[in-house]
Amino acid sequence: AVDVTNSRIEMYIKKMKEKTKNRNENISILINKYHFNCNELMKTPPKELNEILKRKLNKVSNQKNK
Repeated sequence: AVDVTNSRIEMYIKKMKEKTKNRNENISILINKYHFNCNELMKTPPKELNEILKRKLNKVSNQKNK
C-alpha cells in the first residue's frame, strides 16, 4: 500500500510540474486550481482522516513518553 501511495504522489508531482512548466514562479497556476478544495479540506476534514491523525498523534506521544 505504501508503494502504491508513493507512486501516486510521484505521479501527481510530475503532473503539477508539467502544469507549471517546471517553473516555481508559476505556482499561482496550482494555487488557483487547488486552493478551494484544499481550504475546504482543512476546514472540514473527513472523519476518517481525523481518526487516523489522532491515532498517529497518540502513537508519537506514547513513544516520546517512554
